[in-house]
This record gives sequence, C-alpha cells and structure tokens, in this order.
Amino acid sequence: MKICLKYNKNKPAAVETLASLKDKLISLGLELTDDMSDCDVVVTSGGDGTILMHGIAAARLGKPLLGINSGRLGFMAAMGRENAFAELSRLTTGDYRISPRAFLKAEYAGQTFYALNDVVLMKRSQDKMPLIHVLRGEKSLLRTRGDGVILSTATGSTAYSLSAGGSLIEPELPIIALTPICPHSLFSRPMVLNGDSLTVSPEVSPLECSVDGVSRFVVQTSESVSVTLADFTLQLIEFDSGFYEKLKEKLGNIE
Repeated sequence: MKICLKYNKNKPAAVETLASLKDKLISLGLELTDDMSDCDVVVTSGGDGTILMHGIAAARLGKPLLGINSGRLGFMAAMGRENAFAELSRLTTGDYRISPRAFLKAEYAGQTFYALNDVVLMKRSQDKMPLIHVLRGEKSLLRTRGDGVILSTATGSTAYSLSAGGSLIEPELPIIALTPICPHSLFSRPMVLNGDSLTVSPEVSPLECSVDGVSRFVVQTSESVSVTLADFTLQLIEFDSGFYEKLKEKLGNIE
C-alpha cells in the first residue's frame, strides 16, 4: 500500500508530527510517495484546513483521505496525534469506514470553484446593506436584506453556518444548507435543501464571495453565482464512533 503524506508547513505541530508519521508508516511496511495520483491513501497532518487544501485533488482522483489533527478543533481531521500512531495499523487491515462527503460546485463568470465546507456571499464593509435574491432553479426561493448568505454542505454545517445559527446536519447527507447572515427580517430562516441548483444575485450593492475561505471575488449587482452539488465526493477515512460523539467532544455539549 502506498501512502501520500500532505501537511501544513505553517503549523509547527504538523511539521513535528510528520517525521513520526513517516517512521510509523514505514514500520508498518507501507510505502511513501509524494505523487497523489500514484497512492492508495492520502494522509494529512494539520487540521481541517489542510483537508480543505488537498481534499479536492484527492476526491477527483478517487483517493481515500485520513486526516490527523495537529490543530485546535478538527471535525474532519478528528484523529489526534496520540491516537494516530496507535491506530495507523488499521489502514493495512481495512479496519475503518469511508464517510462520503459532498462538495459544492460554484460557477461565476465562466469560472468553476469547489467547496467542501461553504460558499459565503457577504456584504463589504463600505457598502450599503444588500438585498439578496436566491433562486431555486427558475423559481424565487428567498429575498432578504442582511449581511449575506451561507451556502454550505452537510460537512460545512459545523463551520460558519453553525455560528450564524444554521442547523447541525449529519455530514454524509447530500444537501445544500442555506443560512442567512444577520437577516433584517423576522422570517428569513435557515433552510436545508436538496442538491438542486441555487442562484444568488445581489441587489442594491455588491457581495464578496468566499469559497472555503480560499478563493475570493466580488459579485456585482448585475451578476450572479450558481451553486449546486458537485458530481464527486471525498472518501474520508474514519476510525471513531460517529458524528454525535464528535459534537459532544468538540463543542462541549453538556449531558
């Protein structure tokens, strides 16, 4: 079995983990490669941001990905370093489950972007409060004033959408969650939708669009962004007991 190691060079803890990871993987008889197209499994060291960085390439190549958390929270990269060294042997026996994670496909001005967490359209600080129009197919779904809207995957429901009052969603569901940001209305509420195409158009003032916090561009009032589910998924390797246990651990749920 060939393992492709990816890590966050800006995190000292991830760099420190890397050497130990290499030694452990080699001791298990696994071969290491830098070529993701020539591996059986991708292993990342860092946090969820590292998975966001390499997840699209792994998904499009059909490579399972295991995230080892050297960061703070880590919903996708949920395995801590201390557990990783003890449990990496399970890769060789197949003693793990695959959690399929959907991507959003965002299209704007002839360009295509992919998001594992979310596509956020938000007012700029210098602009007036925008009026935002969301279409589902060709039918109007929502017109709202506020600071913006978040379109997230089920995986992304525990990210910005959660902070904005969005629903917690089991991460393997193929949905799009629509969460208004600070809506100036009593009736603009979060929605959970199937993968039908959504089109977001700003009125009154432009919106800044952020795709997984990486790609950024400004959408003018004469323009729109179309968002739907991508036709590929990330095969996330999981060893743990499940989503709800992670919620209790990561978000401090009181029993």
